[in-house]
Amino acid sequence: MTRATPAFCSPWARKKKPGKPDEAIELYRQAALWHAANEQTYYRQFMLYQRLGWHAPAEKAAQQFYLCRQTPALKFQQAQLVLQMQDYPRGFRQREKAVANVALYHRSPFPPEGDDILAKRWQRQSPKGKTFVIWSELGLSDEIMFAQLAHLFKRQLGVAKLIVLAHADAAALLQTHPDIDEAFDVATWHEHLTEFDFWKFPYALLTRFDRPFETLPKRHPYLFAEKAQKRRFIGVFPLNRSRARIGLAWRNADIPEDDIRSVYDVQDLDALVAAAPDAHWVCLQQNLTAAEKQWLEKHRIAQFSDEIGGLADLAGLMAHLDFVVSTDTPVIHLAGAMGIEGAVMLSAPAYAWNWGIVGSKRNMWYPTVENWHAPHPLASWREIISEAAQHLHAHLHNRTF
Repeated sequence: MTRATPAFCSPWARKKKPGKPDEAIELYRQAALWHAANEQTYYRQFMLYQRLGWHAPAEKAAQQFYLCRQTPALKFQQAQLVLQMQDYPRGFRQREKAVANVALYHRSPFPPEGDDILAKRWQRQSPKGKTFVIWSELGLSDEIMFAQLAHLFKRQLGVAKLIVLAHADAAALLQTHPDIDEAFDVATWHEHLTEFDFWKFPYALLTRFDRPFETLPKRHPYLFAEKAQKRRFIGVFPLNRSRARIGLAWRNADIPEDDIRSVYDVQDLDALVAAAPDAHWVCLQQNLTAAEKQWLEKHRIAQFSDEIGGLADLAGLMAHLDFVVSTDTPVIHLAGAMGIEGAVMLSAPAYAWNWGIVGSKRNMWYPTVENWHAPHPLASWREIISEAAQHLHAHLHNRTF
């Protein structure tokens, strides 16, 4: 029996390789018939439709995902899909509802405690003229990304004093933000928080706003290298500016090897370095292994991991770069926050909502950072990096340094 091609399949089939998307769509359709309550079927449909640019089917798949089981975990994942579709007002509100009963110590390494502190959790009161605290939630990448909202709170909402509690590694860097008055290590909040009016976790900040994220006031760049840190690395670069200075990072520091956002076999990066043989490559990776150090030496890539004590030091090094290539790490978030041109290499299984719609070259957080996507959903890191090498070669071919 011949299967009729769904109407929404035909435009892709005419332009791309015939049969491939049809086969995947049919397999997912059959999987949904046999296992209607398996949320992963709808999640994979969602990712496929986004990759193909079919927004209506993607939305329907997201709805089916949500209807599978009304568990807190699935409600949370549903919110992530809505955020990935860049519907931030709806997505952030759904996320907050999903985590409403989650213990605070699951949201922050050093959560607020005590009745007097908990009572100051921001609801929807006007923060104008008040002292407002943004309380550390999740990791360094999130702290860098959400620091962008400081401008909104200071300049539009009229917050008198803005305090940010962050990981120790990020606190000094965040103090370079023109709209952040003070930034402290969240582990020491008992020592530094005396008088303030409201606090809120970063992921909850945007639940108040109905306006599209792209219309909210922002500043770019918003994080900077201090002059002292920047001067430390002036002498490590050749005076000849005809060579591109490219920074490279490939994994999250102190993350186990099952982290699918990271590259752990540095040999996979050979193709990327080969795409720019004349560039001055600089390693931005910290906590290097012996194998990684050998690989860097083999490719004559400079590394300063022993001289970098935190993100503020790293910013001093990165301020001298022309371009940064990284997997989804704090390094690429820092590049975006500093206004440095760069690209994030994205693995399909580890795709994060903040990079936007699958297949899109741009994201809404960092105008200077491109998304370099996996060529197909099952691509290995070697395939992803091979594709990234082509992007890098094309980018450098069109630039003069």
